[in-house]
Amino acid sequence: AQVKLAEDSLHQKSGALLTVNQELKKAQSIRVKEHRELSDKVQAKIQAIYDLTSERDRLDDELSAAKLEIVRLENTDKARAIYLDEMKGELSKCETSLIECKDALAKREAEIAHAKEKHASLENQLKKVKADTEELTANLQAQIAASRAAEKQAIDHEAETAQALALVKSRLHSVVKTYM
Repeated sequence: AQVKLAEDSLHQKSGALLTVNQELKKAQSIRVKEHRELSDKVQAKIQAIYDLTSERDRLDDELSAAKLEIVRLENTDKARAIYLDEMKGELSKCETSLIECKDALAKREAEIAHAKEKHASLENQLKKVKADTEELTANLQAQIAASRAAEKQAIDHEAETAQALALVKSRLHSVVKTYM
């Protein structure tokens, strides 16, 4: 009886341990989940700080670039005056080149006009050759048609001759049979 009581007691304690173990696992699972959530929040805040720092650095860079641009623009006015003088000299050279180009263009237009005349002459020759070719083609087609008609007539004549020869052979055979 004591063994039975001890077994029942052991069984109850084992069940209680199992329940406690399950509760511990649930609590541990909840703690892991809470830890993950907290870790995610911390990570998000770290990322936000990093983003803000990056934005601050970018704005600092833009500010430095803007300051440099202001200095560059102030110096540009001086450079523009020098550049303007140089461009006046270049403009004079361009005007001279423009006169030379106009002369070359007039010469080129004359060459183009001559080429157009030559082209028109060649087109007329091509039209004549095409017309001659079409006439020759029509004549050849007529000759081919006539040749085919003559060939068909010869074939028909040959067939009629073969029929007549067969008829003569048949009659000759009849005559030979009759006299034999």
